[in-house]
Amino acid sequence: MGKRVALETLGCKVNQYETEAVGELFRRRGYRLVEPWEAADIYVLNTCTVTSASDRKCRQAIRRYRRLNPEALIVVMGCYTQHAPDEIAALPGVAVVVGVDQRGQVVDLVEKAMAGGECAQLVSPAESIQEFEELPIETFRGRTRAFIKVQDGCNEHCTYCKVRLVRGPSRSRDPLAVKAEVARLAQAGFKEIVLTGVHLGGYGQDLPGEWDLARLIHHIRDVDGVRRIRISSVDPHEVTPELLATLELGNVCRHLHIPLQSGSDKILRLMGRKYTAGQYAEIVARARAKVPGLAISTDIIVGFPGEEEEDFLATLTFVRQMEFSRLHVFAYSPRPNTPAARLQDLPKKVKEERSQRMIQLGDELQLAFHQQLVGRVEEVLLEAPTKEPGLLEGLTDNYVRVVTAGPDHLAGSLAPVRILAAHRDHVDGELFPVKQDLRR
Repeated sequence: MGKRVALETLGCKVNQYETEAVGELFRRRGYRLVEPWEAADIYVLNTCTVTSASDRKCRQAIRRYRRLNPEALIVVMGCYTQHAPDEIAALPGVAVVVGVDQRGQVVDLVEKAMAGGECAQLVSPAESIQEFEELPIETFRGRTRAFIKVQDGCNEHCTYCKVRLVRGPSRSRDPLAVKAEVARLAQAGFKEIVLTGVHLGGYGQDLPGEWDLARLIHHIRDVDGVRRIRISSVDPHEVTPELLATLELGNVCRHLHIPLQSGSDKILRLMGRKYTAGQYAEIVARARAKVPGLAISTDIIVGFPGEEEEDFLATLTFVRQMEFSRLHVFAYSPRPNTPAARLQDLPKKVKEERSQRMIQLGDELQLAFHQQLVGRVEEVLLEAPTKEPGLLEGLTDNYVRVVTAGPDHLAGSLAPVRILAAHRDHVDGELFPVKQDLRR
């Protein structure tokens, strides 16, 4: 057996895809993949830098690898390394530092390091990265849903965000390469394809011809074996009539993640967002009128500089009115070199208190959305057995986690499930034997 390689991902679905792709490069060269909590010869960490907490988790993970195997070679790649390569390279045990590009060279760099080379850094200036890096994958270990990265970089100018600074300009993947990868993953048995990108709604802006996300979905939806296509996240102004029309195609999931960030127009202007709360509400209303049963989840940043109590209360009220199916709540974290970092930060105690109030509202809204499903029959992608024997977990197309009794061999299949009871984080159901139009 080859040397042991453990891979760990911090951050978004794009990072998960990239980690899987790098793992495949190691596997093809004869390395053996193990879990990140196991002793390994090589640890590969794909980092996030969206908050200061993300940076801290990266440093903690590196220290953990050192405890597991002091002699291990550590590879760190991704957004945090793109931002602070020298800082990462100085940490004990780190032998290879790679940014958000040229990850296809990771295995070669590792083998040079094992031969006695110095710490290798391969970090290009983000603004110089103009081409989408192809890192095709054949499968996703331990998953029934496959993520496909179709876009990288960002052209937006949100004042709080470092993504544009570390990921570079928006770059789209060739639609023929996307379709080929979808076909490979469908042939490998994956029923659901999740389209991901750093700024997914920007897909096609840099491609010749009139490509956008809606056209890409039409381009791949007829691939044999693809039962579901899921859109990971789009900004409000990117929820076009054409994109909404794809949700009526039958195999595109009835779920949109549309980041709001704030319900206060004053704070939205300070954030550099391209919409008002009223415009956001109109977009949500159009989407729900077009697609019955649509789940809409969102991101909220609390404690942004300048956010007074009345701004926060406006956001609470707006979020309640929108009846989101799920909230992802973040306390504002100043990121170096962003315009918002020059503003006066709010006290940590204020941000923590507002976070808890928003999280509590999110829990209420999530339970309310789940309660709407009780008595309905939903198609569920059964993913894996639970720790309790005889129970399976899975996801509806509108992104609700379902627990149902069933045999283990059904994992990886789609099945109709009648929803029996609602909880905050999941619903209970029973397998439903009669085939019918599950969206009625």
